[in-house]
Amino acid sequence: MNWNRQYRPARVADLHLATARDQLLQMLKSGSIPQALLFAGPKGTGKTTAARILAAVLNDEANRKEKRKQSESLSDVSDQSDEQARILAGTSFLVRELDAASNRGIDDVRQLKEAAFTPPPLGEKSVYILDEAHMLTTEAWNALLKLLEEPPAHAVFILATTELQKIPGTIRSRCREVLFSQASIEEIAKALSKVAKSEKLNIPEKITQQIAEAAGGSFRDGIKLLEQIATVKISDTQSMAELLGKQTTDDYTKLLTVVMAKVPQDVLSFFDGLRANNTDEHAFLKGFLGFLHDQLVRSYTDTDKAITSSTILKYLLTQLQTVSSGPHSPLPHLTLELALLNMITKSGDKQQSTPPSSTPKKTETAAVPKSSTVKSQLSAASISSHTGDAKKVCERWEEILTTCTEQNFGLATLLRSAKAIAPTKHTLEIQVYYDFHREQLMAPKFFLTLNTIIETVSGGSLLLSITTTPTPDDAQLQEVAQTPLKQLAVAALM
Repeated sequence: MNWNRQYRPARVADLHLATARDQLLQMLKSGSIPQALLFAGPKGTGKTTAARILAAVLNDEANRKEKRKQSESLSDVSDQSDEQARILAGTSFLVRELDAASNRGIDDVRQLKEAAFTPPPLGEKSVYILDEAHMLTTEAWNALLKLLEEPPAHAVFILATTELQKIPGTIRSRCREVLFSQASIEEIAKALSKVAKSEKLNIPEKITQQIAEAAGGSFRDGIKLLEQIATVKISDTQSMAELLGKQTTDDYTKLLTVVMAKVPQDVLSFFDGLRANNTDEHAFLKGFLGFLHDQLVRSYTDTDKAITSSTILKYLLTQLQTVSSGPHSPLPHLTLELALLNMITKSGDKQQSTPPSSTPKKTETAAVPKSSTVKSQLSAASISSHTGDAKKVCERWEEILTTCTEQNFGLATLLRSAKAIAPTKHTLEIQVYYDFHREQLMAPKFFLTLNTIIETVSGGSLLLSITTTPTPDDAQLQEVAQTPLKQLAVAALM
């Protein structure tokens, strides 16, 4: 028997997926299980296993009506009877499993209805599991509707699907939905560790983690991979990656790093390596997008662990979400490779298109203070050495924005949400709301152009500083929100 079947959970409390487990345990605690259930979630997350366990619970001797009060909780599967063992193995006549992808027509549902009205000769409940339920035809759904609304007292229907959005609303309204989310790497790794311990395997934790990453959120795929690894006795992560033909977080980080470094040769070399290892194109693309999204979440919740800013990550995800992989690709990974190379090319073109500007008066850069309103002095010269009029800049700020748009659109985009104030006659402070904007404005490609434009308007040099200020309310941010993400991110990333 393969490990996936051998180590299938046999109790509700043993289900690997915490979200589904908690929902089902709550049903047992309430003392009743609805007669129409809809299990929805990705493949390999335990939908069929959970359905069989519920069938075993319903036919447990301890849960018979005559042996318990209506208000009592239902008992989880404990000591398995022969019939319960058959239910969990999928061989009991009390449980009928139908593949809706193959039995999807109205005639199949009519046969199901006839069988459903026949009470079970043994046990308390007949359980009908319809896998891939979204594949049923419209006529079949209409025939099933009345049965789900008024099922026989002895029958329980469990519909399982990977595509909840395809289930008709009329069906969903008659079912209790249990959502099976994609398993986390930690949940899969924990399940794999239990199997490895039962098989007395000495597999390093890093290998277990790598298998969990390669499983794509599926417990079933993870256990199959573990069985495969145990067969060939792999003990190092490099051999592991070659066997799986999939990449892990380290490789996604490497790809993001070479793209950020804007070195086309390194990008080409990376994808040559993927092709040499026969890496699955679809799995890699899906994994890389998932990695970028995880980094995006971290950029908001745990900035110290995020590789780069949320603006850059949103830009990458926006640009790459339309990249597709498929059997008709002339070369594996070509579409993703070209998309990333095009980004690097655009970055070079944009930097070269920035008009040259005259060099401002030589200044020294002061250290950046660590405070809630971070000030970044770009000149340490005394105020008396400057001759420009800062108030003119504030009065003609819209004119400056127009000039920036003509010379460097990325600079204009960054300044669109900024505010200029004049603390003194020869001192200009440009306030922005985010450290990221401040850092970009301080970059030479933006600062030199900005300083030249400001000098022209002010009639001389100014002591210029870029500061961050508390974020304004929603009304004030309205103009910032209208800035196209792509235009800002191209300027920032590239």
